[in-house]
Amino acid sequence: MLADRRFSGAVGIMLETSAVLGGMIFLDTIYLQVVTGHSAIETGLLFVPMALALVAGSQWGVLFIGHHGPRGSTSVGFLAMAAGMLYLSRLPTSGNVLVDVVPGLVIAAFGNRGTLVSATTTASAM
Repeated sequence: MLADRRFSGAVGIMLETSAVLGGMIFLDTIYLQVVTGHSAIETGLLFVPMALALVAGSQWGVLFIGHHGPRGSTSVGFLAMAAGMLYLSRLPTSGNVLVDVVPGLVIAAFGNRGTLVSATTTASAM
């Protein structure tokens, strides 16, 4: 199955998006608890908007694939992930996490899920 370029490309994209999401959650959890001093409950509550963005990104990905195909959804999703990660790359040592962290999490999660939906659709279409 990995000999098919479309399938192996989709699996590669799924691995990449999963690694980005896992790394983002891990590093932002460390940042929120260690650097900004939030408790575990507060940190978990700050991830709720990201979870909602994952759901919204999945729905958007399905609709976008219907109009523009999986390549368009993947491209826009990767751009959104890059924008969210770029936003998160400038985290200060102090500040308002609702302004400094949550928008980057939401944007990156939205693009992540849109990309993952198109990769899953492409891999399943075999």
